[in-house]
Amino acid sequence: MLRVNPSGFTQMILSLMYIGIGFLFAALTLVAVIPSIYDRAVRLTTSRLRATLPQSMEEIEAHKDLLRAEFAMSTCRFEKWLEQLKDKSADQLVELGKRADVINRLKIDRGTLKVELAETNALLEALKADKNSLRAEFAMSTCRIEKSLEQLKHKSTDQVVELDKRAGVINRLKIERDALKVELIELNAQLEALKQRPIASSERGTAKATRARSSRGRLAADSA
Repeated sequence: MLRVNPSGFTQMILSLMYIGIGFLFAALTLVAVIPSIYDRAVRLTTSRLRATLPQSMEEIEAHKDLLRAEFAMSTCRFEKWLEQLKDKSADQLVELGKRADVINRLKIDRGTLKVELAETNALLEALKADKNSLRAEFAMSTCRIEKSLEQLKHKSTDQVVELDKRAGVINRLKIERDALKVELIELNAQLEALKQRPIASSERGTAKATRARSSRGRLAADSA
């Protein structure tokens, strides 16, 4: 069996009673205050409605005139706004026409540029073909020049050999010419000696003179 503490139970009941009494007091306070609040709200609403509503025919006519004036002003503003809108739309139409003309010109220019681009591409292709042909011709010319250079090298080598041979011959001829000159000088000396000898030795001198003349002739031929 559970045992209940009498003092705790009593405290709980007292708390519930206090709470109920508080709610009851608040409800009574609201019941007492709400009518005065309601009356004040009614008075304020009535005074506001009376202030807004006209009290006589003059006020009603004045209010109508005010409404007419406001409507006329708003109509005038609306008409001005429509005029401005019409002008603006007309300006926009003119601007659109100008832009359409610009667009058409740009389209024409684009077509012209496309044609020029196609022509330029064709010209580039032709230039590429010409460049390739020029390269081929240059390669062939280079090959021919190299072959000609090789031939010239061989020919120049042969010419150098031939020149060396001719130089040897010329040197040999020069040596022979020098020897003949020496011999000629000796023969001239002998001729001078023979001129001073008696006539008996004239025949031997004549033979030597003949030999000297032949030597002179051969020397002249070698020199030529």
